[in-house]
Amino acid sequence: MLARQVQPNQQPRTAPQTQKVIRTSRARITVGEKMIALFLATVMLVLSGLIVHNYVSIYSLNKENHEMQAVITNQASINEGLNLQVVEASDPDRLFSIAKENGFELNAENVEVVNKN
Repeated sequence: MLARQVQPNQQPRTAPQTQKVIRTSRARITVGEKMIALFLATVMLVLSGLIVHNYVSIYSLNKENHEMQAVITNQASINEGLNLQVVEASDPDRLFSIAKENGFELNAENVEVVNKN
């Protein structure tokens, strides 16, 4: 017991407790990555603009095409009516009657037959 009394009561040394600060590290976006993202966003915006422009161009051309088809159909019906009038006007009996009204006579020696080829 003596040995124990000689030594002063020493308390066990404890290391000063430091609180560990836990850092939550965020994944930072670097400047290069920001530039790449900005470039890609710009490219996508330009491409979407081109797609819309092409769609509008195709739509307007399609509209013009339909309008021209309507004009062509209308003109074809007008031409058909005019061709019918030409056929009626070139009837030989009609021509003979008009010639007789104007005092012309049919002379078989002066008649030439013309064939359409």
